Amino acid sequence: MAKRLLEHEEYGECRSLNHSWKRIGLERYGPEVLLVLRCRACSTEREDMVSLATGDVERRYRYAKDYVLKFAPNEARPYRSDFRREWIRTVLEEASGHVIRLPKRRSA
Repeated sequence: MAKRLLEHEEYGECRSLNHSWKRIGLERYGPEVLLVLRCRACSTEREDMVSLATGDVERRYRYAKDYVLKFAPNEARPYRSDFRREWIRTVLEEASGHVIRLPKRRSA
């Protein structure tokens, strides 16, 4: 699975630590406000339609090219912690210039 987690590693930080959102739009539509955000790291966009009466949110995403990983129905999906471990390993390797071997993942 580790090899699969490194596909498009330019998205590793977002998959590991969540997106870093910047507001790029805000528009009022009667009793609702459309808030448009873009990730500073990967350019994924998020649109939140927020009810001014209740604060409820309808959310939708437009992901950066190749951000979404596709899995076969019987293929195990990684946890966020799996992405985080691989991303941290990659960052450590880049900083040290050495290959880093991680211990096996502990079962929950």
